[in-house]
Amino acid sequence: MVKNQLSDLKRQAWKPIILDGESTLDASKTSGKVWFFNGETWPVCPNCQNPMRLVLQLNLQQLPDSLEEIFGSGLLQLFCCESNFEIKTGSFTLREPMGGYSDRVICITAYEDEFSETTVIETSELSEEESELIPGNPEPILEELIDTCWMQACKAFSTSQVIRIIQPKGEVNHVEVPDMEKTFPTKLIVGWEEIEDYPCPDEAEQYGILLSDEDKVSSEFILLNNVGDKLAGWPCWAQNIDYPKCPLCKQKMDQFIFQLEECETTNFPYPHSGLGVGYIVQCSTHKKQVAFFCQFT
Repeated sequence: MVKNQLSDLKRQAWKPIILDGESTLDASKTSGKVWFFNGETWPVCPNCQNPMRLVLQLNLQQLPDSLEEIFGSGLLQLFCCESNFEIKTGSFTLREPMGGYSDRVICITAYEDEFSETTVIETSELSEEESELIPGNPEPILEELIDTCWMQACKAFSTSQVIRIIQPKGEVNHVEVPDMEKTFPTKLIVGWEEIEDYPCPDEAEQYGILLSDEDKVSSEFILLNNVGDKLAGWPCWAQNIDYPKCPLCKQKMDQFIFQLEECETTNFPYPHSGLGVGYIVQCSTHKKQVAFFCQFT
């Protein structure tokens, strides 16, 4: 059985038990009022100036006993912008043929934060108009890259999101939830249902578990890596394994905290329109370093 092969990689995970309604400011919830320090205001997206939505507040002291102190202490808060406001994220440049080969060109993407990357693409992937401009043309083809705030919020360390762990001590500021284009009722996490969880095939292989092609697509294996909302366990990757790196130590942030997946029985209406899966991860060394990102199907 596939389950026996993966027995050493079994982890416990928990499905949230949800009730509609509001509670205390430090409760685990989605939407609604949350804990802010004295003098703080509701987070606003710096790109479109719209208020961000509370996607999740997780009280780390109210998790299952076996997770005590694994993620640290305090409140994990995630706010994301959901605006369709368009922002420029960089530029797309097609250069002259690479190394004299007319079937390949260099593609340079330069982002506004001064990060740039260079890739090579086949001219067969270009439009007819683009291809005609390449041979012997010293002038690059320049195109602006445009994204929306909500798409930017789905990327780790984006300015269109706020994710943090705070210690709810001292004077609290009772901040009212601002008017937003999309509003969702407050839902409280009042308990946890324990489940078994196993990694996806690619992640299992990174731990030395080699599975046959038949096992990888078997219904048994697919059901072992739980989809939907869950705490801890293993990520159910919508695409490829893609842990971000910690800004401090540059190690993989592979301490998996929470998964959000919108579906018919969703608890957290995020990511958008059931198009993907959201992940919250943490650096195991620097516990205040947490990241949120999405993968789309």
